[in-house]
Amino acid sequence: VFAEADRLFYKTLHRLRARLLSAQTSIRIVVTPESMVIAEARRSLTDLCLFQLASDAVIVNRLLPEEALREAFFQEWGQTQIERLREVETAFSPMACLTVPLQADEVRGVVALAEHGKMIFGDRDPAARLGPSLRLRFERDDGGARIRLPLPGLDPKTLEVTRVEDELVIGVAG
Repeated sequence: VFAEADRLFYKTLHRLRARLLSAQTSIRIVVTPESMVIAEARRSLTDLCLFQLASDAVIVNRLLPEEALREAFFQEWGQTQIERLREVETAFSPMACLTVPLQADEVRGVVALAEHGKMIFGDRDPAARLGPSLRLRFERDDGGARIRLPLPGLDPKTLEVTRVEDELVIGVAG
């Protein structure tokens, strides 16, 4: 029983972890141009980095199309979207930032998903690495050991780093 549990859980989980941490695996983050969604995506990216999961691109979905922005009712929304898009580009840099316009209806079915993918990726290979991957890295050399912890959009001056016995505690803005 124990051998079977070991095989099933530990070896399978080990293979899954190895696949998730491999150079071929990357997670794409999808946001809409809204402050709360962007803030949640930033927190999600930080969590992904802490678990050493790579992310190479952010996709800004549901942007109002150009023709809608010509109408007076949508012009203020258009300005807000431009500001949110800049916020995404800054907060998730150096990751690739892809955009896709709002569709007339939900994207459902294989054909619609394929068309949506063409709008997002254009001529790029969706399976290719689209930008530098952000992930937690441990490094060691003759000078000692280092932790590379990407915290996108965070001002490094707000970090508080403390060592408590054999633990490293990193605080952000209190």
